Amino acid sequence: MPTFQQLTRTRISGEISAIRFENQENGFAVVTVLCADNTKIIACGEIPGCSVGVCIEADGYFEVHPTFGHQFRISDCKIVPPSTTAGIERFLQYYVDGIGPKTAAEIVKKFGKETVQVLDLYPKRLLEVPKIGKEKAQRIAQAWKNSQTKRNDVIFLQGLGISPSYCAKLLRRYGDETVAVVRKNPYRLAEEINGIGFLKADAVARALGFAENSIERMEAAAVFTLNSMIGDGHCCAPVGELVTRCSELSGQPEAIVKSGIDAALQHKLLYESDGFYYTPYLLLAETRLPQNVARLANADDFAGRRLAKIAPRKDLSLDELQQRAVEEVFKSALTIITGGPG
Repeated sequence: MPTFQQLTRTRISGEISAIRFENQENGFAVVTVLCADNTKIIACGEIPGCSVGVCIEADGYFEVHPTFGHQFRISDCKIVPPSTTAGIERFLQYYVDGIGPKTAAEIVKKFGKETVQVLDLYPKRLLEVPKIGKEKAQRIAQAWKNSQTKRNDVIFLQGLGISPSYCAKLLRRYGDETVAVVRKNPYRLAEEINGIGFLKADAVARALGFAENSIERMEAAAVFTLNSMIGDGHCCAPVGELVTRCSELSGQPEAIVKSGIDAALQHKLLYESDGFYYTPYLLLAETRLPQNVARLANADDFAGRRLAKIAPRKDLSLDELQQRAVEEVFKSALTIITGGPG
C-alpha cells in the first residue's frame, strides 16, 4: 500500500516532547514535536542530537503512512535554541547536565525569555538565582557550554554536507574532539567510520579547503584504492598498478600519488613486501598462513593418529577414494582433500 505524500515542501519547528523510536546506529527517530501553538506533530527522519527538550527546525513533507497514519517526513533537520519560557525550562531540565526541574524553574523564573542570552553571555548572573551558589553556578555554566558546543558541532558538520546519521556516528566516535578531528584530517573518517568512504571524505575535505594534491588526500586515495581492489578479490596490489589506479582516482600525477603512498607506509596503513602493497591485516595473513601450514605439516602428535586406533564401523562402506582420504588423515596433521560439491 503506497504512502500518500504532500508535494509541497514545508518547515516545522518546535520542541521534542517525546521520543517514540530511535535508532542509535543511523540517527533515525520518530518523535512528537510540540509546536509554539501547542499543536503536536509526529515527525520521523534523521535527527541529530535527538533528546527530549531539544528544539528543532525541520524541512520536509506531511504524509499519510499506511500503518502509522499522519506524520511529518523530515528531509533536513537542525537543533535551534528554545524560544518559549516553557521550552527553555524543559530544555534546561532534559538537555543540560546538573539542572533538575526545580533549578530549571528558578532560572527561567528569574530571567524569562532572556535565559538563553544570559547563559550564553553572562553566566555569572546565575548567582542572582536563589539557592545557586558559586560552585553550582560554575557547574551549570560549564554544562550549558558543553551542550552549546555539541549543538554547534552538529551545525558545523551539517554545513559540510554530513548527514544527521553520520553526524551522530562522528559524535559517538570522537566526542568533544569531533570538529577538531574533521578539521585536521577529514580523510581519517574514511578509515574509521563505517559507511564513509573516500568519496564522501573527499567532499568534506574539499568543503574545508583541502587541496587536490594534499598529502592527506593522496594517502587516503592510496588506502581506498587498495581496499577497492581487495573488494574485487585481490589480497594485494603490484606497486605499479596501485600507483596507476590511485592516479586515475585522484586525477593527480604519479609522482604526487607516490608521496601519498609513502605517507601511508610511514603511518603503517599500508605495507610493502616483495613488490606488492598490502593492508596490515592481509600481510599478516599472508605471512602467518605458510607458517601455520608448515607447523601443521610437521606436527608429530595429532588427532588422526589417535583416530587410527579406533576400529572402523562395520555398517560403514567406503569406496576406494574415500578410504584413501581417511587413511591420509591418519598419516598427517595436514591433509588437503579436493573434489566436487557433496
